[in-house]
Amino acid sequence: MLYGIISGGEHGLGPRSFLYTVNPQQLTEWTYLHPLTIDLPINHVPSPKWSGDFGANWECSNFFTLHDGSRKAYEVFIAGSEGGKEQHWVTDHHKLNPHSPRRIPRYSNWTMGELVKQKDETRLKIRQTGLLDCGVFYAATSFQAPDGRRILWGWVIEEDLTDAELERKGWTGCFGVPRELFIQTVKQVVRALHSDLRSISSLDVAESRPDHTVSTLGVRPLAELSGLKSDLLCDLSPSYLASSRTCLRDAPLSCRIETTLHISDMTKSVSLVVRHSIDLETATRINFDCQAESIMVDRSKSTRRLDVNTAPEIGSHTLYCISSSHTGLVVTEPLKLIAFLDRDLIEVFANDRLVISTRVYTQARFTGISLESVGGGWMEKFSVWRMENTRGSG
Repeated sequence: MLYGIISGGEHGLGPRSFLYTVNPQQLTEWTYLHPLTIDLPINHVPSPKWSGDFGANWECSNFFTLHDGSRKAYEVFIAGSEGGKEQHWVTDHHKLNPHSPRRIPRYSNWTMGELVKQKDETRLKIRQTGLLDCGVFYAATSFQAPDGRRILWGWVIEEDLTDAELERKGWTGCFGVPRELFIQTVKQVVRALHSDLRSISSLDVAESRPDHTVSTLGVRPLAELSGLKSDLLCDLSPSYLASSRTCLRDAPLSCRIETTLHISDMTKSVSLVVRHSIDLETATRINFDCQAESIMVDRSKSTRRLDVNTAPEIGSHTLYCISSSHTGLVVTEPLKLIAFLDRDLIEVFANDRLVISTRVYTQARFTGISLESVGGGWMEKFSVWRMENTRGSG
């Protein structure tokens, strides 16, 4: 049997994904069955911290099955949500910068659960929810590659410039880097940094004592993107994280950064600082706040132009405290970041389970890359590669 889904909503009721049967011999023949998802109200927010606003209408919905390493099946549903409410930190930004462009609030949500029978209908019972991207990546769609991987594409919306500026440019928006979706499973997890594991809506927690197996929807850059690495521009030796360290003063406008950072009980935050001037008066900070369990792309100093939206992008992210099989000690997993910089585009991947995509309109002459820490820590790895142009060398 072949099925199709159309995303949308019911006026006054909420977002829906409508399920149809499709005639395999005549693909234009669709027969409506019922909504796939259990009815959700307008602006439903499963978790204010760990998931997005489901809005009033869904776009570009996808439904597929992923398996973890033990072949456990997860039914996954992704959709773009329109009609969501603005995040409070965005509202606060516009109170201080009333003349900067304002985005339409949109969210790229994912859910996981199981199919259940309700009378004569089959519905998706949602158990976990999260965000595909905590920035401006939207209208995502996916397909299964011949080798079985689930590949995701999406559009990086460009709404931080005025209409006049976008017209002058002559184009707007672009595809983000292709990504792979998978089930990330981590064993022997004792706890998160601060949140109760069971309070994190994006996690499937198989409870045991004294530790747990934790699964979530993983997302990572497509492995083939490593083929775009060109010159290795910076490869630092492991070292203590000082309050500030310049790693590269003059990076190319298109580069890939990979870093592995370890925090301690004294660490309050660690930051990857990009597109910065020598005096750091112009800079974009990708900051992990250990106490708040969040990653912020702070764009407030990315430009001095008042006609550019520089509101922060914020996504909730924690690190797992894991029991060692060999020593029995509990250690905190490192913060692993991969950042793609491509002129005004920034895409940040954290621990293969959080992504933030955004834009910064920084002058091309500001290309410094640094690390910062409040409370110390340890840098295990820091590498920067020039990225080749996909149309050839460049």
